[in-house]
Amino acid sequence: MSIRVAPELLGRVFFVPKSIVDEHLAYVNGQQLKVLLYVLRHTGEDLEVQDLAGGLAMSAADVSDALQYWLTTGVLQRDDVPGGVTVQPATPPAASGPVPYTRGGTARAGTTSPAPATPQRTAQQPLLDVPDIVPTYETVAARLLEDPALKAMFQEVQALMGKTIGYDTQAKFIMMHDTYGLPPEVILTIVDYSVKKGKGIGYMCKVGKNWAEEGVTTLEAANEKLEKIANTDRAWAEFTGLFSKDAPKVTDNRLAYVRKWRFTFGQSSELIYYAYETMVEAIDKVNFNYMDKILTRWNEEGLRTPQEVLAAEKGEAPAAGKAARGTSPKGKRNTKIAGNHTASYDSDAYREKAQGPIQYKRKGEE
Repeated sequence: MSIRVAPELLGRVFFVPKSIVDEHLAYVNGQQLKVLLYVLRHTGEDLEVQDLAGGLAMSAADVSDALQYWLTTGVLQRDDVPGGVTVQPATPPAASGPVPYTRGGTARAGTTSPAPATPQRTAQQPLLDVPDIVPTYETVAARLLEDPALKAMFQEVQALMGKTIGYDTQAKFIMMHDTYGLPPEVILTIVDYSVKKGKGIGYMCKVGKNWAEEGVTTLEAANEKLEKIANTDRAWAEFTGLFSKDAPKVTDNRLAYVRKWRFTFGQSSELIYYAYETMVEAIDKVNFNYMDKILTRWNEEGLRTPQEVLAAEKGEAPAAGKAARGTSPKGKRNTKIAGNHTASYDSDAYREKAQGPIQYKRKGEE
């Protein structure tokens, strides 16, 4: 199926430079495109910002911001500024007010003067201490023209996100590249990961800053990071899968604890669940820091499973197959865990619970 302009409209047309489509169309937002089309339609007329605002039903501030892109790229010029010299938008978006931005302190030809250089992070200065300086329209346009890799990256970003990205989003990705020091392939990895999690640009920027702070600045390091994240997610799923109901909610802090217990200590999901039961029995609330003290002590004693904990409390080595148990009246081993608290653990019953629905009852429940 071909798409064409209705023949009756061809006698009433105005020109659009080819470069608009070839070089800019993929990167501009709707307001920027509306402003350009309106100016092209009224070529030869004396237009002011208020004229565009009235004709497009836009605010004067939005018109000024949209015009800034075309002025800085040289597509449009202003008669009152000789040579198409650019002007700053009235309210450039920024995290904490308008801040000039350049890459390495350089300015493109056609700008009035170099803007202050972006603060450079030193090896001793954490990235978190470097302020986020969001690029202006001028910088976004200049960087796209001078760096083909960024232009290609934006095309891939739009494909991954399934939508056209405007100036605000472009500026944040350029900040991730220029300020955080992330190459395009790492940024695209972050975008792909975030989109699959249903997250937006704010989350991507947070991940980008965290990865840069951790030194994840190559594709190999990014893949290793994703593998660690996937392993942690699986460990959390194994742990919470032992609950029949009321499993603890996931948080970054709790994930970090589970990652420590599973991969640093090498403890089993069953032992983590056993520590959870012990914690609730002891303090009747969820406190992962309390669990960490229990599991750290068990780790220092070289204990990796509930059976090993019970055997250690009896002063025995774990028996092969089944764990050694005491002979309390109910067939359970009363084990001293933390402080004056005692917890009961029957390995056969526990195995049955692990294979079927887990019935967990807090202290005092029938």
